[in-house]
Amino acid sequence: MDNDLVVESFPLTYQGYTYKHAHIAYIKGRPPAPVVLIHPNYAGLKQFDIDQAAFLAKCGYVGFALDEYKEIQGVSMKMVKRAWRRRATLKKLCRALKARPVAAS
Repeated sequence: MDNDLVVESFPLTYQGYTYKHAHIAYIKGRPPAPVVLIHPNYAGLKQFDIDQAAFLAKCGYVGFALDEYKEIQGVSMKMVKRAWRRRATLKKLCRALKARPVAAS
């Protein structure tokens, strides 16, 4: 059916790094439209950002929400989001990151 909202995962690779946390929103069956980039805040990509991409798609654009922050080895986005939900302070998160052993490259 035409005019259906489509929101899907859209991993993007740039300079050898794959940004796994990205979503694109568009209306199926519409001709090409301008793309609006949604840049999440320091807390990373959230459902709110994906919803904004969907809203923009309904307004006639293509919404693209991308988490530009690279994942740190040993720390996943899941861990960061869990800490954020628990209202962990940035200071506590930094201490936890510093306590982790650094892997040799």
